[in-house]
Amino acid sequence: MLASMLVIMILPVTAASAQVSGGLLPDPIGSPWLTRTLRRQVAPSVVEWIEIENAHEAYLEAFKVLQEGELARYRSFLEESMSGVPDAQTIRKFIRKLEGLRRLIESSDAVLFSEIEEILTEPKREFLVRLRNLRALERLTVAYGSSRSDRAVPLWAVVEEWERDLPPDQQGLVAPILVAYESTLVSALHLWRKSQDQMLIALADELNRSGIDRIDSTDPDSDTMQAFREALRSAKAKTSVASASVSKLNERLIRSLGNVTTLIDHRRIRTAHTQLLSDGRIQADPMRFVSTMERMLSTEDLDAEVRDELLSAFTEYAAVDDRHVRNMLQLIEGPESEDENRLASFDAVRVDLARQFRERISLIAERSERDDLRIISSSGGLRDRDENNGGSSENISIVDQISAGRGGAGHFICRPISRREFELMVDGIVPESWQMAIIDTIYDDYIQAWKSRVEPFNVSCGVAQSNVRRYDPSKPQLVIVDMDQLRASYDLASTAATEIEFIDANFFESLISTCSDGQRNYIERLFCARSLDVFLRGTDALFRPREVAFSRPNIMVEIEGLALSAQESEDVASVLDVHSAAMLEAGRSARDIRMEVEFESHRLNNEMSRRISEENAMSADYGIAFRDLSGRMASKHGAAMQHWFDSESEFRELVRAVLSDENRLLFDESWKRASNPMVYQTNEDAGGILMQALDLEDLTDDQSVALSQVLTDHRADWNAISDEMAAINLLLRNFGALSDEDSFETWRVLEQAFSRLSFERREVDMRALRRLALYLNDTQRKRFSALQDFDQASGN
Repeated sequence: MLASMLVIMILPVTAASAQVSGGLLPDPIGSPWLTRTLRRQVAPSVVEWIEIENAHEAYLEAFKVLQEGELARYRSFLEESMSGVPDAQTIRKFIRKLEGLRRLIESSDAVLFSEIEEILTEPKREFLVRLRNLRALERLTVAYGSSRSDRAVPLWAVVEEWERDLPPDQQGLVAPILVAYESTLVSALHLWRKSQDQMLIALADELNRSGIDRIDSTDPDSDTMQAFREALRSAKAKTSVASASVSKLNERLIRSLGNVTTLIDHRRIRTAHTQLLSDGRIQADPMRFVSTMERMLSTEDLDAEVRDELLSAFTEYAAVDDRHVRNMLQLIEGPESEDENRLASFDAVRVDLARQFRERISLIAERSERDDLRIISSSGGLRDRDENNGGSSENISIVDQISAGRGGAGHFICRPISRREFELMVDGIVPESWQMAIIDTIYDDYIQAWKSRVEPFNVSCGVAQSNVRRYDPSKPQLVIVDMDQLRASYDLASTAATEIEFIDANFFESLISTCSDGQRNYIERLFCARSLDVFLRGTDALFRPREVAFSRPNIMVEIEGLALSAQESEDVASVLDVHSAAMLEAGRSARDIRMEVEFESHRLNNEMSRRISEENAMSADYGIAFRDLSGRMASKHGAAMQHWFDSESEFRELVRAVLSDENRLLFDESWKRASNPMVYQTNEDAGGILMQALDLEDLTDDQSVALSQVLTDHRADWNAISDEMAAINLLLRNFGALSDEDSFETWRVLEQAFSRLSFERREVDMRALRRLALYLNDTQRKRFSALQDFDQASGN
C-alpha cells in the first residue's frame, strides 16, 4: 500500500511519530507537556491549575469523539483506497482529508488555549503566545519529509529542551530570540508542510506517468526501482525552496544564540544541528574533547589563567573542526552520490585534531597541579582506543545499531541453579536431617558438572560473540559482521544448551531418588519449571515480535506462587506425568528454531546495513527484505512454532483446570500481570508515589483522607485502563511471521488503540500527581522529585 510504503518507509516522519492520532497527525496535548510548559512559562496558581485541569479533561474528551468519528473514517479511507500505487486523484483526496483533520486538531487546540487564557489572570496571558507557537511547531513537524535539509526541522525541539536547563538570568537573554524564531518558524513550516503534500502528489503523478502500479524492491537494479528512484528525486525537487527557508531560519538562530550563550553551550546547539542535518553520520565529539573541556571548565575555583588557557584551546579547536564539519555536510548534502572515502578522510582528520588538543589540555592540567583537572583530562576517551575493536554506539546509524545489538547466541545459554534458588528449593522439600547432607552433595556435584561441561562452551560462545562486531575505521558508520564467528557462537550455544539439559536431568533425578513420595510432586514441578526456563531463553523477534511487551511466563513458576492443597498437588502431578514430555519436546524444537531465525536475522541486518551505507538500498528495501525473511521462516518453521504455541497453551489450560476456584482466580491474575510487564510493571504508575505520600509522618487528618480518596480513584481508573491494554496486548502478540497480509489493518488499529490507552493512562497518572501536589504543602512537595513540575512556589 502506498500509504504505508511511500509515506512511512520511504518518507519517514521527521519528528517523533504521532502514535495516538496516526502516523501523519499530531497527538492531542498531553498533561506532561501542558504541565511542564505552563509551569515554566506562566506559573498558574492553585485555583487556576484546578480550572485548567477541568478544561484539559474536556479537551481530551472532545478528542475521543474526533477519534471515533473523523479519524476512524480517515483510517477506513486509507484501508479501502490507498492500495497499490493510487492515482493522482486518490492522492489529492487523501491530502484533502489529511488537511481537514489537521484543521480540526488545530481548532481543538485553539479552543483549549482560549479557555486557559480566560482562566489566567491578565499579566500571565501574554505568555500564552509562546505556548501556542510551541504547540503549532509540534503539529507542523509531524510530516513526511525525508530530504537531508528537512532533517533539521525539529531543531526547535532540541533548543527548547536545552533552554529548560539554563539559569534564570540566561533564560532572560535567550527567550526573546527564541520567541522571534518560533513565531517565524511557524509560518515557514506551514509552507514546508504544504510542499510535502505537493511532493506526494508529484510522486504519484510521476509513477502513474511511468506506468508503475506496483513497487517491488527485491531487485534494487530493476527498471521499476530505477524509475521509482528517478520519480522520487523529481518529486523531492518540489520541497527545495521551503526546506531552504527552514534551514536559513535554523542557521540564523544558531548565529544569534552565539551572542548570548557560552562557547560550550553554543557548541552544543551547533552540534545538535549538525547531527540532525547529517542524520548522525558526523561524529558529535571526536575523542570526547568537548565534553572533557566542559567538565574541566565547570570545576570549582578554577584559576583565571587556567580558564583562559582552556578557552583559548577550545576556541582554536572549534574554528578548525567547524571548517571540517562544513565540508562534510557539503559532501552529504551534495547533489551527487556521497564520496565515502572523503567522508572517512575528514573523520580521521577530526579524530587526529581532537587527539592533538586533548594532549594540549592534558599539559594544561598537569601544569595546574590540580588532581581533579588531571583526572578529568585523562578520562573519557583520552587513552587511545583499539581501532580494530573500539567504537561507541553513539555515532552508529539506526540500522547498524540493529545489526550490532539484536539478540545474541549467549542469550540461549541458561545459567546454573543458584545457591539461593537451591536453598528456596530445599525449604519447599523440607528434608529430613539425614537427607540434607545427601542433597547438599547432589547440588555440589551439579555445580561442578556445570563448570566442567557447560562453562567452557559458555566462555567460548562469549569470545566468539564478542568477535562478531567489527568497526571499519575507513567507514565508521558501517558495522561489519564476521559471519563465521557468528555461526560459531550459535553452534557453541546449541552444544551448551544440550549439556545443560543433561546435567539438569541428572540433578533432579538424583533429588527424586533421595526424597520420599510426598516430596516428589514438588520436585517434579520444579524440574518442569527449570526445563521451561531453559527452553524460553533467547528472543522471539520474528514469530512473536511483541514478546518484549507480552512476555511468556513460566507456567510452573506461577503455579508455585499458589498455596496448593494436597489434592491439587496430586492433580497437577498427573497433568505433568501425562502431558509435560510432549509440551517440553515442542519447546525444545521451538528454541532451536529461534536460534536459527535469530542467526538469519543477523545475516539480513548485516547485508542491509552494507547496502544502505553504500546507497544501493533504502529503508523500504530493508522492510521488504525482512518481510521476505519472515515469509521464508514461516514456510519452513511455521507449523512447528504453532505447535509449540498450541502445546504450551493447552498445557497451561490443563494445569489451570485442576486448580480450585480460588486458586484459579489467583493464577489468572498472576498470569495476566506476568504476561504483560510493559503494561503492569511500569515506572510511570503514580500509585507508588501516592502510597509514599500517605506514609508521611507530618500529614494532617484532612490530608490523609483526601490522599486516600485520590489513591482509590487512581487505582480504579489505572487498573481499568491497564486491563484494556493487556487485552489488546494479547491480541497484538499473535502478529508476526505467522500472520497473513490482510491482517495488517487489524494490527494497525490495535496498535493505535493500545497507544491511545497508554496516553489515557498517562493522563490518569498526571491528574493524580497534580492533585497530590495540591494537597501537600511546599515542604512536603519537595520530598518528591516527580512533583517538580507542580511546584507552586512561584504561583500566587
